Amino acid sequence: MNSLKRKLYFSGILVMLTFLLAGGAHSKVELTILKDLNLDAAPSDIAVSAEGDMIYILTPGEILIYETAKDALSERIPMDKEYDRMTYSEKLNALVLSSSKSKSVRIIEPEKIFEIPVSGSPMKGKEDAKVLIAVFDDYQ
Repeated sequence: MNSLKRKLYFSGILVMLTFLLAGGAHSKVELTILKDLNLDAAPSDIAVSAEGDMIYILTPGEILIYETAKDALSERIPMDKEYDRMTYSEKLNALVLSSSKSKSVRIIEPEKIFEIPVSGSPMKGKEDAKVLIAVFDDYQ
C-alpha cells in the first residue's frame, strides 16, 4: 500500500512539473462591464448584501446604497468620517465597519423600510395620526 501512495505522490509531482515547465495551461477570460458609477467622493470600501440586491459603498462621511433592481443609488446614510473599512456579514445580516484611526469597530444592521400606500383605504380615526395599523383581512 505504501508503494501505491508513493507512486501517486510522484505522479502528482510529475504532472505539476510538466505544467510548470511547459508554461502551464492558458485560458482566456472575457469581461463585461455591467455598470460604471460616478461618485461624488472616493470610495473607501464596498460590500454586497447576501442576496446581491444591495451594494454598500463606504465613502468619507457616508454609506451609499446602490440597489441593483432599481439600477440606481437609492440612499445615503450619514456615517462618521473615521470609518475606512467595511464588510458584510451574512450570518448577522449586518455591515461591519472599522476605523484604523480610532481603533474601533461598529456593527450596523440595514433594514429595508417598505411604504404601504393607504390613501383611499377605509380608516378610523384621524388621517394624520402618528401611528397607523393596517389590517389585511381580505385574502382570497
